[in-house]
Amino acid sequence: MGNSKSGPSNKSTGADATTGAAAATTDAPPVSIISTDFSKDYQLKREIGSGYTAKCYICHEKKTRKFYACKVVDKKKLRMKSGKNPKLFKRLVAEIEICKAVRHPNIVQVYKVYENANKVFIVMDLMSGGELFDHIIDRGRLDETEAIAIVRKLCDAINYLHERDIIHRDLKPENILLKRPNNIDDIRIIDFGMSKVFEKGSSAHGAIAKTYSLLGTPGYMAPEIMKSESYTKAVDMWALGVVTYVLLCGYMPFDETHGAKTRWAMDFPREEWDTISGAARDFVEQLLTVNPNKRMTSAGALKHMWLTPQTGKATSKPLPSPKRLRKNKKSAFSFDDVPASSTKDEAPASSKTVE
Repeated sequence: MGNSKSGPSNKSTGADATTGAAAATTDAPPVSIISTDFSKDYQLKREIGSGYTAKCYICHEKKTRKFYACKVVDKKKLRMKSGKNPKLFKRLVAEIEICKAVRHPNIVQVYKVYENANKVFIVMDLMSGGELFDHIIDRGRLDETEAIAIVRKLCDAINYLHERDIIHRDLKPENILLKRPNNIDDIRIIDFGMSKVFEKGSSAHGAIAKTYSLLGTPGYMAPEIMKSESYTKAVDMWALGVVTYVLLCGYMPFDETHGAKTRWAMDFPREEWDTISGAARDFVEQLLTVNPNKRMTSAGALKHMWLTPQTGKATSKPLPSPKRLRKNKKSAFSFDDVPASSTKDEAPASSKTVE
């Protein structure tokens, strides 16, 4: 399908039915904790986000008087919801363990985790600048040199994860935040609730187990996920390609109705792309390659001429604003597992979540 010039549905599909039976919630490993007494070290302040199983607050560290974000997970509600999706608690544990293990300037950092009988408290970076694309819309527009700097940071963060065999699996504009208001030089990738560490495979991207379910956000999911094929780290590079395309021209490369039978035809309308460098277009094309084995890797992307400062391939003309994305933004959803016998193009009904 061609360009929709409109924003996608931002529903995250959280079905992760890799080969093998999912473990029951009660069999999930314990959350690695520092202490059970969160209130001894921190004080919750203003609520800044909420969902059925979790709420996010600004919190204040009593000793240093510094402010952080704190995700508070209600274990009872999580277990109730896990009756429909047994992997929810394991996904929370995986998110915590991944975030505690990574240290990169463009990835949100988890500092401490507390757990008591009723709740889990996850203390992390406070991202007070909001979403990157919201900032760009409010500001008006970027130029291509600024877009290069942003994409280079994202690519470096993804490469850091891929070197450690971590796949994010839900890279999208809503998961790219500013550390401070009006500062696009300090961006962080957030939300590792769908991430996973996988064993290395034989392909350039490292093969993983076959999945029979949708996972991610429509519009940013790679073709191999939509077709329920085995997938690799390359799914993150496809998502980066979509994000880069939107950053450059202001709209999606494909509309949100794409599915397993989509031809994934992409074009570059002259109205916007005539003012964008050929190097930028080549970068996007190498990321939005349907065959994952031919798709550019994170290491390859960092060496691409568009991201290489000394090449001077960027144009100086302002880029179109991605304001269509704000107009079409919708709440995130998490889908239950899709059985192998289900129709691959269809996703089951779901309930709203904030994970």
